[in-house]
Amino acid sequence: MSFIFNAPALAVDVGITLIYGFIGGCWLVVIYRMVSLGGQLALLSLPSSFPHHPSFSSASTAQEYWLSLGGEFLFAISLLEVIFSIYCLYLIRCAQALPDSTPRSLELLKDLIVHALGSGLEPDPPSDPHTRTTDEKDLDPDLGIAPSTAFLNKPLPFDHPKAKDFRENHSIWFQNSRWEDIYRENHLEWLSAALLNKPLEKVKEEDKLKSKEEAVLPLLDELVCAYEKRVGTRLPDGYNEYLADKTIMLFKDPIRVSLRPLTLSYGVAWSVNEIIRQLLRYKGFKLKCCSNRKNGLKYFIRIPDSWRKLPSDQRPPAILFIHGIGTGFLLYSSLIKYLALSPWANERPVMILVQPHISMEIFSPAYFLPPNETQLTGDIKEVFEDLGFHETGVELLAHSNGTVVSGWIIKAFPKLVKRSCLLDPICFVLGVLTTDHRLEFHLS
Repeated sequence: MSFIFNAPALAVDVGITLIYGFIGGCWLVVIYRMVSLGGQLALLSLPSSFPHHPSFSSASTAQEYWLSLGGEFLFAISLLEVIFSIYCLYLIRCAQALPDSTPRSLELLKDLIVHALGSGLEPDPPSDPHTRTTDEKDLDPDLGIAPSTAFLNKPLPFDHPKAKDFRENHSIWFQNSRWEDIYRENHLEWLSAALLNKPLEKVKEEDKLKSKEEAVLPLLDELVCAYEKRVGTRLPDGYNEYLADKTIMLFKDPIRVSLRPLTLSYGVAWSVNEIIRQLLRYKGFKLKCCSNRKNGLKYFIRIPDSWRKLPSDQRPPAILFIHGIGTGFLLYSSLIKYLALSPWANERPVMILVQPHISMEIFSPAYFLPPNETQLTGDIKEVFEDLGFHETGVELLAHSNGTVVSGWIIKAFPKLVKRSCLLDPICFVLGVLTTDHRLEFHLS
């Protein structure tokens, strides 16, 4: 696939334009055909005047026949693309739907935000002033320094450097508005969107039907108070209408989707991916699926016989490859070829995850069912126990979106992951506003 990345920029732009323009051309072909037939739909109906087995002694008859056949074939492809584009519009509508509930409890999210607010502050003083906290034996380098929550009892002064820095960074969520322009209701609106994926008005309406113990707004108010203590000042009461269209809220903006043709895009990707799958099977890989849940994790696995014969304490760790978002195995053909053919990879188990939700496998039942952290780590636990990897451990190789999955695995099985290589990682600072801002928004 290196020729794609080495192609001239103009050629790439022209190719992309032709691919996206192909769908519009198919719509024009179908509309023209429907109009020319006077509303009658005929699929692959050759005119009776043209013989089904043309005599090539008559050049004009044969030429007209093949032109007619080519026109019917073009119409069939165009009609298929039109139907597929309508199906894609349905999928886009499904993708725009908001989740009914948050993936975590609001209490947990509240605690996480409070701890995040304490990041960068001095650690909490020990309860016993005579306790030594700088002894290296008392510190775990893998855990780092726990965030401080002392600011909840002793708010930072307004002119504190870390309070000022936090105000400047946090205002990016409001498109770099002045801090004094961010009112309390604006911050509640942002928290409601960030934690609940709901408008603040909807949260208030739902709270009217809930008991005092189940109400959500008091928890959001507590978080606003925590922010006020962190920045060293109170937010003005009320709502600033000027920020109504400036607050960054993921649910407010529609998901940006571009239609792609079935034949030139999905068809090509599926064909190449299927060739790679067959190559993996030919080289001894087996496609397996976790059974602990519906639409469980699928993966290709190859375990050499020589590895099985070794004592467990002498077995090298397995290699686990997790690809990123794109076209599935297609963009990793060179790496997968190396994992399948190299002598080094034939001395240890090699496991390759199959992730249809980020692989353009648009007809897969799991396309709109990406596993969450709990589901995926449950699948990985089943795999490790079934294949004996809990004894030898694994080495992770992940790219792009796959680094999120690798982060889940490292967190769930820290003692089993011997080494990890993260390429173009996105699993860091996902909650930092500048990361989301660069990915989702472009300011004028």
